[in-house]
Amino acid sequence: MEFRTDVHLGMKRSLSIPLMNGGGCCKTVEHVKTLAESPLQGAIVGGSFTYEERSGNSGDVFWANDNVALNSLGMPNGGRNYLSDNIREMVAIAHNTGKAFVVNVAGFNPEEYAILAEIALQGGADAVELNLGCPNVIKDGGSRKPIASFDAEVTHGILVTVEQRIGKSAPVWVKLSPYSDPGQLKRTSIVLLQHPIVKVAVVVNTFPNAYGLKDNGKPIIGVGLAGMSGPALKTIGLGQVFQWRDALEGKIDIVGVGGIKSGQDLKDYGLVGASAFQITTELLKGGDLDPRVFERVVTEYFSIVP
Repeated sequence: MEFRTDVHLGMKRSLSIPLMNGGGCCKTVEHVKTLAESPLQGAIVGGSFTYEERSGNSGDVFWANDNVALNSLGMPNGGRNYLSDNIREMVAIAHNTGKAFVVNVAGFNPEEYAILAEIALQGGADAVELNLGCPNVIKDGGSRKPIASFDAEVTHGILVTVEQRIGKSAPVWVKLSPYSDPGQLKRTSIVLLQHPIVKVAVVVNTFPNAYGLKDNGKPIIGVGLAGMSGPALKTIGLGQVFQWRDALEGKIDIVGVGGIKSGQDLKDYGLVGASAFQITTELLKGGDLDPRVFERVVTEYFSIVP
């Protein structure tokens, strides 16, 4: 089993290698420059970008060991203004190093998703990824932003609004939370298959509402509940990709995400149905964004795959 070099994921350009960072770790022009240093990354995913600028959650927001990671970043980013002002430079940096550039956007209503998608595509992005699964946004009053992908009707409404704004042929990806209920997954798949705009399902986002304690009994993450990622998420991610492969009937590509840190992980996600892969936690767990991870993982992959 070899890496495919003909993976387009709905884009006009194919990926030189079907591997990329996940949305959430690339927010600025400087982040794009850092990720562009890796020759073994076929695309760069910027975002999540929201309509308004966000400072994110305060206090301890990220923790990781060799097995699991917790985060509640709260989507810090410069908002639509930063995206609009810098999108063309970010695209140029990616394209000049042979990489596609995808923008991950997260709205608080369907219209915000549509406006952000339009800004991204008009700025030259190769695709837009709708973040329908972020569990870590705290609204005024302390309540959590609902996870859009858990409601098939809400997901449909977002896609309709985005289609109306950018057209039905635009390259759109959807990033989804893991589903514990197979029926809910199936209902969402029916919605996605109704919308030709959806070219890719990115599976999966962090597992929501995890909680960790320090030795003193206080929460590891300042706001308490967090999204879980890292190697502990891999078996869940594999199960989700396996189910989505059948539910999408080969009509929508799948990008596998969740706990990827080795070449074996890439092989496993490919075997259950992923056409491409994203890595996030492994890039961040050392404290700084480390694109050398891609070289290590790809080298391991080719050492185990003839």
